[in-house]
Amino acid sequence: MKKYKKFLLLEKRDLLMKATIEETILHMKNGGLTVVLDDNNHESEGDLIHLGTKMIPENVNFMITQAYGL
Repeated sequence: MKKYKKFLLLEKRDLLMKATIEETILHMKNGGLTVVLDDNNHESEGDLIHLGTKMIPENVNFMITQAYGL
């Protein structure tokens, strides 16, 4: 099981801020993309996440072109 340490909020493809879980949930409920960073001692990777019910074509395009996949 992955152990996540940091949440980074994205706003119009730019890093907005480091966030708490509560801030991350609110950001996603408002349609925002979030990068969830893995534990530094594990794989040191991040996952781009978004609520499916709030997905818009621009975010799908960003995930395909910038994050290289869905």
